[in-house]
Amino acid sequence: MEYKYNNSIDDFRIKYTLVVPEVDGSGYQLSEKEQLFLKELDEAYSDIENLTNQADGYDYALSVSSGIIAGFIDSFFVGEWNFDKAKDWSNEYINKKVINFANKDPNYKEWCDGVGKNSSWKKRKQNSSTSAIEFLEEKYVLPGDSDWNFKGTTTSAAAHHLDDFCHHPTLIGMLCSILVQFTGDAKYHPSTGDVIKLPVTVNDYGKLVSDKPFGKVFAGIINWFFSAVMTVKNQKGHLMSDIAGTHKSSKGGAGIPGTVMSTLKELSALPCFKDTSFAENLRKAYQNGIGDGKSQANLGILNNLFEGKDSNKLDLRTELAVKHELKRQSIPVIINEIIVRAFYFIRRFIDQMKIKQSLMDIEWKKLLPMNNRTIVRMITIASGTFCLVDIGDAAIRAAVKSGGSAPVFFGKFILRVNFVGIGRFTLAVGADLYMEARKGRMEIAVASGEVANTAIEQKKAIVETGVINQKTDKKIEEMNSALAELDKLVF
Repeated sequence: MEYKYNNSIDDFRIKYTLVVPEVDGSGYQLSEKEQLFLKELDEAYSDIENLTNQADGYDYALSVSSGIIAGFIDSFFVGEWNFDKAKDWSNEYINKKVINFANKDPNYKEWCDGVGKNSSWKKRKQNSSTSAIEFLEEKYVLPGDSDWNFKGTTTSAAAHHLDDFCHHPTLIGMLCSILVQFTGDAKYHPSTGDVIKLPVTVNDYGKLVSDKPFGKVFAGIINWFFSAVMTVKNQKGHLMSDIAGTHKSSKGGAGIPGTVMSTLKELSALPCFKDTSFAENLRKAYQNGIGDGKSQANLGILNNLFEGKDSNKLDLRTELAVKHELKRQSIPVIINEIIVRAFYFIRRFIDQMKIKQSLMDIEWKKLLPMNNRTIVRMITIASGTFCLVDIGDAAIRAAVKSGGSAPVFFGKFILRVNFVGIGRFTLAVGADLYMEARKGRMEIAVASGEVANTAIEQKKAIVETGVINQKTDKKIEEMNSALAELDKLVF
């Protein structure tokens, strides 16, 4: 049996055809597809509830209060961005790391004592960064590292660690370092977009040789494995010396690019950046630092974040200094997050206990302060409030110190801005808008699903009506039979 439906409600046209099976008296049974559809429809309703903001006045008040508290913590305890102190910490951290790495080598102590050296050897101090760097430079040499000093090319001593991907502390850097073992060529990628190839003497880690095809394949695999292992070890030791500069300049030297600069440099080698100034700006930042100098990378008002040290070139040391300051700024942001999420959990736990009266009956999933629109909205308000307090405090302090000078004001202002807080607020707003958009799509899908659900209910009603009709017809036949029997009776 077929039943057709066609209607239009608020310009939303609904049209479908019900195909109803023949009634067999057993009632309507949902098919597997229909059961799956109804299950998905229930899940869609649950998702919509999860994507709906259910925060009330208490939630909003707590979120605002938390943001204010975090703002005061940032103002009085975190304070101003201090690149000078951060760079001192970075230098000390790097030197300690290099010394510890060298001391782990069993040959380092003998090297410092001059074992096996000639009479002119001067004993080195074992806990000196200069000694550690010199030892690592001598023991771990990368293929091509000594070939950078060539004339007539577009790379230089100051930039060769940036141009040679083997010096990058990234996965690409590791792969390039291994690749050199097999190609015999060191490749440099200067800011001009050229690719410079130089033949190098590959470190000999031991090579298997065979004159038979199968043996060559086997030898190739074994050589690759051992070369890769030794190259990984060699690259790590070499980079440990490079991050601290050289034994003649242990406060930076050429250094190596950090993970951020390395990644950006590797991206700059893509064809889409060939005709842009992207690679040249990276070279300026790495080689000459951040500032308004002619050969420096100019970041405008952000230049103030890198003032306070003679060397602010964007190498690993500077990246560590920046990360150090961002970690300091993250403290009030994390506190803000903890307060809001803890309040959300505790309040809803109390509400559930009043209703359920038992821990066993509590719906723990609904208590978790994550993956729902309510907590996202609360975090958005809390982080937004924090940013308002932070920016207001920065503006007031900058105005007091500027004496009416706009350049001084903006220079002081940027040093008080909490960048982690701004980033967190941006992510919260993005998550809130994403959930709103997703909720809208889900509601449209559910509206269509309700039409189908109504069709299923109509189909079910038709079948059940047919069953009732069959039973009624059967009763009528039974009554007619009974009446016929009565007519045959003789009194």
